[in-house]
Amino acid sequence: MKQFFSSIRGRLVVSHVAAVLVGVIAIVVVAEPLTHRFFNSHVANMGVTADMMAEAPGSMMSDLQTSLNDSFRSAIAVALVISAITAIVASIFAARRLADPIEQISKAARSLAQGNYHERVDVRGETELAVLARDVNTLAESLETTEQRRVELVNEVAHELRTPLSTIQGYMEGLLDGVFD
Repeated sequence: MKQFFSSIRGRLVVSHVAAVLVGVIAIVVVAEPLTHRFFNSHVANMGVTADMMAEAPGSMMSDLQTSLNDSFRSAIAVALVISAITAIVASIFAARRLADPIEQISKAARSLAQGNYHERVDVRGETELAVLARDVNTLAESLETTEQRRVELVNEVAHELRTPLSTIQGYMEGLLDGVFD
């Protein structure tokens, strides 16, 4: 679990959920007082009906206010659940979209470090990640070319050394066999 929260995926999920919670808290702090103000203003504009509700036995106005508060809290609870689910789904999608290419690039870099210079990365995803993938592919091509040149150089040097050594070996055998003085 600690590894999840230290990864980019975990951080994205937590940041999205935190953003939703801050949004909901802001809505509650701002909307609840405004709801009461709008409700009271609307009831005051109703005129006679509001007077009748205020004078009615059982305090119809108080019941209306309580119903409004309960409805508002229920709506906020539903909005919180919907927004939290949306934030989690969106953050998982965003985290996967960012983390998968990073993991591919990391795998390719490890493979290159082990000498597998044919390894390439798919260039896709976010602009920055695509640029990084192209750079890793360029590095792989450069390393592969350098390795091919190194192998060719070693083969050529070995060939160039074998020719004089074969000549010297032939003269030595000729001297030992008495063919040469």
